[in-house]
Amino acid sequence: MNNSKKYFIHFFLITLGPLLGFNICQAQDWQFALKAGPQISGIAIKPGNDDDNKVGFFAGVCGSKSISENLNIQPEIQISFQGDEVDGLTYVNIPIVLEYFFTDQISVHAGLQAGILLAGEDNIEDFLKTADLGIPLGGEYQINDQFGVGLRYIFGVTNILDVDTEVDLFNRVFQIYATYNIN
Repeated sequence: MNNSKKYFIHFFLITLGPLLGFNICQAQDWQFALKAGPQISGIAIKPGNDDDNKVGFFAGVCGSKSISENLNIQPEIQISFQGDEVDGLTYVNIPIVLEYFFTDQISVHAGLQAGILLAGEDNIEDFLKTADLGIPLGGEYQINDQFGVGLRYIFGVTNILDVDTEVDLFNRVFQIYATYNIN
């Protein structure tokens, strides 16, 4: 990992750490859950065709806090094994979504997701940007007080290629997941 990536990750963790610590101290207002599942990812090539998809996996934790009767804010942190059929990429993704509840069990969500590239196969990360930004859109069904299932599509909006070419690359990820509430 080059030095700029290390500094970016350290800065991010130093910034995020105190925020997480404060939120954990205020945990009586938050619901926490584990979230994991398979995902199908690819890299959109503009102009041109998309690369072949890759089946991967993601896992993480999320917190949810009510901000009105039917609306929650939900920050998450995930480790994500994505990329395409040729190039496997490992990201730490931090989605922050607003979740709207139609009922106690059914919700939809949308927001922003920051991604930090940790590694790639065959040193591909040397040609990619460290940071990625995407728009997550999805829905969730809460089976009972402990378990839920959901779908999410993350539409990458930043070019992840870090070399001068006429081609732009964008992450695309479709997730199917289960949640387990831990408090």
